[in-house]
Amino acid sequence: MFRWLLGPKKDWRLVKTLSVDVSYSISKRGIQISSETGKTYFHLFESNLGDRKVDFQSTVKLDQGQLETDARGERLYQERIYPWLKGRVDPDIPRYSEIPIEETATMLRGRKS
Repeated sequence: MFRWLLGPKKDWRLVKTLSVDVSYSISKRGIQISSETGKTYFHLFESNLGDRKVDFQSTVKLDQGQLETDARGERLYQERIYPWLKGRVDPDIPRYSEIPIEETATMLRGRKS
């Protein structure tokens, strides 16, 4: 009823997915117990209002807090994703208006790589 008070509704679209190879090792008292390798994925979203956000996922089992901390320390995040989040234009990352809504829905369902 009072939707106009909140302003226009944000519509998010997945514009790009980037990934990096990661390796984690677990050690106790200087002795390596196990190691695991995998990928960390950065899902970049942009809204119809120009807002941007990133979602982190990994094939390595980590809690979400540790994953976000480690992902933000990656070189890819520091050199490319962080400036994009702050508004810089990256020619390799499409804009909201360049991505059809159907493509976002298909990508999120996992039907397209």
